[in-house]
Amino acid sequence: MNLHYTSIIDLSNDAYPRKVAGAIFLTGSPLERGYGFYPQVTEGASEPVSYFVDHFLEQQAFVDAVVFSGGEPLAQGNALLELCRELDKLGFLIKLDTCGFFPENLNDLLPYVDFVSLDVKTVFEKNAFAEANGFKGDPELLLSNVLRSMAFLERRGQFAIKEIATTIVPGINDKPEILRNICSQINDFANIFALRQFDPTTQIVEQSLCGIPPAPKEKMRLLASEAKKVFPKTVIRFADGSEE
Repeated sequence: MNLHYTSIIDLSNDAYPRKVAGAIFLTGSPLERGYGFYPQVTEGASEPVSYFVDHFLEQQAFVDAVVFSGGEPLAQGNALLELCRELDKLGFLIKLDTCGFFPENLNDLLPYVDFVSLDVKTVFEKNAFAEANGFKGDPELLLSNVLRSMAFLERRGQFAIKEIATTIVPGINDKPEILRNICSQINDFANIFALRQFDPTTQIVEQSLCGIPPAPKEKMRLLASEAKKVFPKTVIRFADGSEE
C-alpha cells in the first residue's frame, strides 16, 4: 500500500512540541483553504509504507516522534493506519494534524496516536465554518464530520494530547468573540487550545491571503487572554517556533 506525499522533514524542533520529530506532508484535502497547517497539496511522490518505515528506522537514534500533516493525512486513511501501526511498534510518538473531515479514519488511528491537533478556523456554525475552510460541498456535512471527530477524541479518553488549534489570520478570525465561541464548544473534547500565528510564507493557498501579515505578538497575547476566560489551557504558537 502506498502513501502519496510531498516532502519529509527530518530533525524538526517545532512539528511536535518539545520533541525532535520527523514530519511527513501528505497530499490531498477536501478543503480549499489550507492555512490551518500547510497549503493544500495535490502533487508529489508515492512510496510504499515500507519506504517510510525504513526511513524512520534510520532516524530512530535522533528523533522521538513522527508527525503527519498535509494536506489532510486522513484522506489516505488505510495506508496511514498501516504505517502508524508499524511506527507504534518501533516506539515512536505519533502526532496527527487533521481538519476532522474523516471521523471514522481518525477513530481507527487513535489507538496508535499520541497527539492529535484538530484545526478549527472559526465559529461552529455550518455556513461560516464551510466558508472559512473553502469547502464547496454541503456545509452541514463538513460541520457534522468535524463534530464527530471531536466526539471520537472525547471517547478515546486521556491519551497524551488532544488539541484544538486555530490559526489567527488578521481580518478573518482575529475577533475575541470568535475565539470565545470556539472555546465554549471544546471543553469536553480537548486538553489544549492552541492559537497559531499565521505565517504567510508557508500557509498560502489563495492569492487573497498573500498580502496579510502575521498578527502582532501583542494581538496574539490579547486574543489568548480572551480565550483563557473560557478555556484556561490556551497556548500561543508563534511563527518563529516559540510558544507561550
